Amino acid sequence: MSSGLWASVARASGLVTWMLALASTVWGLALSTRPVARRLRAVWLADLHRFLGALAVSFLSIHIGSSMLARHWSLVAAIVVFGDRPTVARTLGILGAYMLVAVHITSLARAHVPLRIWRRVHRAAYGVLVLSTGHALMAGTDTRGGTMAWVLVVATLGVTALVAVRVAAGRIGGRPAAALLSSPPS
Repeated sequence: MSSGLWASVARASGLVTWMLALASTVWGLALSTRPVARRLRAVWLADLHRFLGALAVSFLSIHIGSSMLARHWSLVAAIVVFGDRPTVARTLGILGAYMLVAVHITSLARAHVPLRIWRRVHRAAYGVLVLSTGHALMAGTDTRGGTMAWVLVVATLGVTALVAVRVAAGRIGGRPAAALLSSPPS
């Protein structure tokens, strides 16, 4: 196949990965915010949250593979943070990818991971959005100005607003929000 086709697959799968990670984060926030979770069926919400996270990791692998094929990158250039031909955009993408995979793996192993560690790793989902948004804005040809850039920024700000709602609801991860703001997480 031509590198043009692989470049299109890389762009599309990157945007789909970002959208799925965003959706999973929004559903996770809804699941863990008591006023919202009470109104929704929590089991259904948790299943959807896990499914969206798994799809995000699946599309991430498509994004990495097609990016390698389109740009003739080595595996080192695609997955090592300061590997072959590093750029700020690629570094943000690689760090975000590692964080997404870590969040997903610890979620799959939640029964075997201490809750305190699981929560700390799971909070990295916010970092995934920040890093992947930065990656998309800097590396994405579809996001250089125009509508898609605004979609990325507005959606990220929307998640920030949801986090503020969660903090205002009074509890984060089983602890009062005020305690989290005044002391480091346990």
